[in-house]
Amino acid sequence: MRILVIEDDMANRSYLGSVLARYGDVIDVERATPGLDAFFEGHVQKNPLDVIFLDVGLDGLNGYQVEKEIRQFEAEHEVPQRDRVRIVMATGALLLEEVLKGFQLGCDLYLPKPFTREQVQGTMRELGYSLPSV
Repeated sequence: MRILVIEDDMANRSYLGSVLARYGDVIDVERATPGLDAFFEGHVQKNPLDVIFLDVGLDGLNGYQVEKEIRQFEAEHEVPQRDRVRIVMATGALLLEEVLKGFQLGCDLYLPKPFTREQVQGTMRELGYSLPSV
C-alpha cells in the first residue's frame, strides 16, 4: 500500500507518518506541488497511490484545489471509480460548508484535527484497510 500525507504542519505530518507506516509505504510532503507530483508520478510509473491524507489549509494551492486536480486527472484518464485514490481531508475548522465542499469535490472522508492514533486507524478501517498481522 502507498500512502501520501500532504500536511504543512511538521508535527501532524510526522504523527500521521508514524501511525500510517504500519499500513505500508508513506510519502510525506509539506506543500501541494510535491504532493501532486507524487500522485502524477505514481500513475506514470503504474504504481498509483492508494490513500492521500490531505490538509485543507495548505499555503499556495489549498487542499480543495489539490483534490480538484486529482479528481480531474482521474476523470480525464478514465480511472474507474474502484481504482481512484482515496482522499481523506484533514482540517481543524469543521464548518459544514467546508465539509460539504470537500465531499462535492470527491473526498472520501474527513479527519478532524487534532486527531488521535485511534481516529487515524478508524479512518483507515472505514476506507477498508486493516493493520497487517504481526
